[in-house]
Amino acid sequence: MRSTDTRPAGRHQRRCANATVWWLATLLLAAAQLAATPAAAQEPPQFLIERITVEGVARPAAQQIVRSESRLEEAHTYTEQQLRQAVYRVKRLPFVVDADMALRRGSERGAYELVITVEGVKPVAFGLEAVGHLRGGRRLLHSSNDYVALVGTLTARRFVGGKGLLFGSFQTAVDDRDRTGSEVMQLGYTRYGLFAPGGFASIAVSSALGRDSGDNLQASLELGVPLAANHALRFGLARTWVDARGRSSGVSGLPIPTDFHFDSYQGQVSWIYDSTDDPLFATEGSRTTVDAAYAHERQRVSGGVFSGDEINNTTVLLGAQGRRYWRLTPRQSVAVDGEASHSQQGFGGNGGFGFNSRSNRFDQAALTVIHAASLWNEERRARLGDLRLETGLGASRSTTHEPAFGPDEHRTTVNLDTAVIFRNAWGLVKLGFRYIYLLRGGR
Repeated sequence: MRSTDTRPAGRHQRRCANATVWWLATLLLAAAQLAATPAAAQEPPQFLIERITVEGVARPAAQQIVRSESRLEEAHTYTEQQLRQAVYRVKRLPFVVDADMALRRGSERGAYELVITVEGVKPVAFGLEAVGHLRGGRRLLHSSNDYVALVGTLTARRFVGGKGLLFGSFQTAVDDRDRTGSEVMQLGYTRYGLFAPGGFASIAVSSALGRDSGDNLQASLELGVPLAANHALRFGLARTWVDARGRSSGVSGLPIPTDFHFDSYQGQVSWIYDSTDDPLFATEGSRTTVDAAYAHERQRVSGGVFSGDEINNTTVLLGAQGRRYWRLTPRQSVAVDGEASHSQQGFGGNGGFGFNSRSNRFDQAALTVIHAASLWNEERRARLGDLRLETGLGASRSTTHEPAFGPDEHRTTVNLDTAVIFRNAWGLVKLGFRYIYLLRGGR
């Protein structure tokens, strides 16, 4: 009897268990559907762009460059964030001051015309920068602790061909530490839209002016290769030649004519991620760069006591820098900037060279917090230009290994930077001040 009484109870328990499993499965399926419904509702809307129009610049070459740099294609769909990132890329072009976008109704329902409005830099623009430097803490030997640096730049640009930009600049710099100055003239050409939309190649030649500069010339080549989204690779090559004549003291103390020859070549590759909304006055987004560079220098002297001497230096550098922006209010933002680098310099005489225990090594790391505020409202900004106040507080740590000068030097500094910066289509003016407090180190 016990056996016949338990069988119906077992079947009942199995039916209850099956019902429980079924209800649990039903609840899990319902929960999954409820979880998926908000996710689907939160999917960003897509906009079908049937046409891209560029306004604000009349030259066809400028319009083609803007379209190429946006990396957008007609008859494709994009989210609003993707469209804004395209406008941010346009704002980072060297001939653009500001850019904005708007969507207009297309020829059919669900299609749009994307209008990119650009405010371009004037064909001839200027730059002026004046920064005062003040040092505190431990005093550094062999250098002036307090000085003012002035830099003035005049730049001209002209669009040529379908996607070309011809540019030239003259820059003069004055440093009151030793009351000397320097002038540099540069001419170059950039071809946009190479390799892929957003790619470019730029060549330039520059020369330092002045009677003490001698015969000198630098030729450089830079290639930009766009990757996915806001990622890009940059490749740079440069070659420099200098031939100068001076005088050195002989054994008798009388001046002897001396010829000085210098030549070098440099190479650099960089990976860049940039989602910032402005190249100079960013308020959101981030920018990260990782660099690897190589440089070889050769110096040769003819005449004087050191006639026939040749020195070869080779430097290898690895570095990384990242900056992240957050918008606090429509007119204020903060940023955190971090960077680190390592370089090693090998040297030798009369053609000899090699990295060894006597090679110089330099390591540096820094962290800075920056606050920026727009001093003008939108109405005045649209009419006159940008006017901002930027203040940064940071600390840096460096280590220098130079066997010829004794043990390693460790230097720790705290920096306070503040500047008022004005920018419009005619140029850029920066008035700044930097205070450097040396906590430790220094020779």
